[in-house]
Amino acid sequence: MKITVLTATYKLLYRERQLEALEQQTFKEFEWIIVDDHHEDNKGLIKASFPIIHIPPDTPAVYFAMASALNDGLVRTSGKYVFFMNDYVVPEARCLQRHWEVQEKMGGCMLSGRACAVDGTPATANGQLITVKDYRMAVFDTSTIKSKPIGDGLYEVERVGVQNWWAGRNDSAPLQAILECNGFEEAFDGRWGGQDADLANRLMTYGLKYYIDKQSNCMEYPHPRGNKKQVRNETQQQSLQQIIIDPKVKAGIY
Repeated sequence: MKITVLTATYKLLYRERQLEALEQQTFKEFEWIIVDDHHEDNKGLIKASFPIIHIPPDTPAVYFAMASALNDGLVRTSGKYVFFMNDYVVPEARCLQRHWEVQEKMGGCMLSGRACAVDGTPATANGQLITVKDYRMAVFDTSTIKSKPIGDGLYEVERVGVQNWWAGRNDSAPLQAILECNGFEEAFDGRWGGQDADLANRLMTYGLKYYIDKQSNCMEYPHPRGNKKQVRNETQQQSLQQIIIDPKVKAGIY
């Protein structure tokens, strides 16, 4: 398998849209792994022409546990590259093709495309992408974080911007590098946020470069937060940057 699409979900919010979008991909050599908290309720509902691995978390948690769910999917992954797709993100038809082409060209990297937030449906009108907000690109378009153009719609980003690789909003990386970095840090489980930034920093320490791609598009649909219990507040979760991420960066640990 060339690409594994990996989704961790509490509730398959946009199952039909995601299935339709994956069926329409111009790139066909992929599988979809879904780690689903509601696996028993959704079992048998997800059918497609491409391979699907639909599983519950190995150890279901009563609290938000994204890192461990993604790790449960990673150990079952066979793709050369992992395309992370949150359950509210829908890729346009050439998205996986673009990720494959850029990953192969760069010899493996951290790659992020556009994640365009839409206000409901439809996602397109007259073939045109409806863009309401693209938070990630905004920080680069406004030079809040600097990036260096390298051609073909690609921009290289230094470590100061690497945490904008969000592992779920049109993001990919090589499986081998992720495994050699030991996947996601499960200490971030308990509340959303941070596990993606931690892995991104370790992948950069490992040796991957980070690129943003203005020619890759996903739609990001409205989604609730707080479906599961949180064991930390936002301030406590953000403090893990200083407790976990920064010391690893300083010590060169991946």
